[in-house]
Amino acid sequence: MVKQKENLYLQTKNNTGDNYNKMTQLTYKDFETLYQPLISSNDAKRKLNLFYLVNGLPQNLKCHENPVYLAGGMPFESMFPVQEIDLQIRDNPGSLTDDQVLSKNYSITKIKMYENEEKIKETESTKMIPVNSMIKGPSKVGLSYALQYSEVAGFPELLELTRQIITRINKPKYDMWDTLLTCGTSDSLAKICDMLIDDNSTMLMEEFTFTPVLHNLQYSGGKHIPLKLNVTSDQSKQGIDPEYMSDLLDNFDKKYPGLQKPKVLYTIATGHNPTGLTQTMENRQKIYDICSKHNIIIIEDDPYGYLQLPKYDESNPLNNPYSKGEISVDQYCKEILIPSYLTIDNDGRVLRCETFSKVGAPGLRLGFITGNKFLIDKLTKLTHLTVRNPSGVSQAVLTNMLIDMGQKYQALPGNENAPFIDGWIEWCMKISGQYTTRRNYMFQSLYEQPAFKEKKFELIEPTCGMFFNTKIVLKPEWSKKETKRIMDYLYCCLLEEGCLAVLGYKMTIDEDFSLERANFLRFTFAKANTEQLFKEGAERFSNAVERLFNEYGVDEKFDLAPQGFVE
Repeated sequence: MVKQKENLYLQTKNNTGDNYNKMTQLTYKDFETLYQPLISSNDAKRKLNLFYLVNGLPQNLKCHENPVYLAGGMPFESMFPVQEIDLQIRDNPGSLTDDQVLSKNYSITKIKMYENEEKIKETESTKMIPVNSMIKGPSKVGLSYALQYSEVAGFPELLELTRQIITRINKPKYDMWDTLLTCGTSDSLAKICDMLIDDNSTMLMEEFTFTPVLHNLQYSGGKHIPLKLNVTSDQSKQGIDPEYMSDLLDNFDKKYPGLQKPKVLYTIATGHNPTGLTQTMENRQKIYDICSKHNIIIIEDDPYGYLQLPKYDESNPLNNPYSKGEISVDQYCKEILIPSYLTIDNDGRVLRCETFSKVGAPGLRLGFITGNKFLIDKLTKLTHLTVRNPSGVSQAVLTNMLIDMGQKYQALPGNENAPFIDGWIEWCMKISGQYTTRRNYMFQSLYEQPAFKEKKFELIEPTCGMFFNTKIVLKPEWSKKETKRIMDYLYCCLLEEGCLAVLGYKMTIDEDFSLERANFLRFTFAKANTEQLFKEGAERFSNAVERLFNEYGVDEKFDLAPQGFVE
């Protein structure tokens, strides 16, 4: 098996550039050979024996062309209590200067019981666009379908749109890939862990991360191995340290005796949570090569990748290339967005998790996984045995919304031949523009604070996403071993001053491994809705930092245990 794997890797390793499509692509059987050894024992226990499917019918049997359907328990549409839904789809996201949450510029579309010759009724901002004028793209979804039992993998119309997203921005280097709709990335990660993790399996994870994924790993019986992160303003070095990772895996038996060698890497490579950092493509290639050498599957969690933030300009704090119209959709796709691990994936070892929560709406509970068809088939089978399929209403709302966006975008002069999915991508750009404005106001306010000017904290600028870190510059007399208690004291000051943040050490996967580097707080600029709130929040944070430096170890105001908070 190892030899087969090596041969397959050598075969795909050189399949790059112009020669790639001319050479032999990996087949479904190749993927099975590579990755079946990594599949959990639980997967073998999953048997589907669907009562409504009958196999072994005689070859000469001639089925009736128009049978009467008396089989499955699918209610007739008139039994559904909801018969129509009106959607108001805004043209632009709200801004900090808006007095009202609701926009006056929106299009109106209906989710009817049956989708036929529906038209989108526009407000004064746009014209009437008939649905059949769409140049290309899937059909809309009606309630007769949305409220009914449906396909396990998701609505074909929405699946087609997810494939368009991947093809437009992050097309894999191999052909046999597909997507699977999920109930958001939390659901995606739960399924992937269930598919790959057994008792005593190990997963590599960034030392600071979105820690709820630990629950999925531990529920499946697995163990985590922390990877050292370079948390630095130097963008060429940000993220996982490839040299550390390579040495760890080459000497794993010595460093972690008794544990199985890792078979999975979980990474938030773009707009990392909680640090906001992004791995360079050079480092991604190094990490990918290391994973290929050790036959490790890469779970790429990318909820924030579309929220690209231009570099903050201290000389012009409110500068925003998005609002100036300096970035086109095509430029955004090809030059601004950071390519996924999928784009360098020769051997189908990447499972990319995307979500519609950060640029759409979290309550829709929709995301999707992209990967090789062998692994996608296994995840689809697991979906059949668990949630069956994501919410039909959510899928209908999202599908029809994406289609409306695509129609309106293609109806604009000069966009007739633009990719249909560019309507959605334009919305992602608009959201990025609003987050850039929020980031600008937040940073402008923080840089003006006395505690910053006195070098009591540092700002680590995020490359994308909605989070950033403030790193507390510890006094020389403060021991790094008491980092937790220092940060807990600061947290008490924050609560009294009236500013909420997330403690950095709460986002470690191994406090002993990372605690001395956890002297930071995670903030977000997502929720505040006025410029004044950013200013007020920055002032309250600065006051809390000043109190920490004046009170800690000298005149403490809180009855804090020697180890800090005791949970």
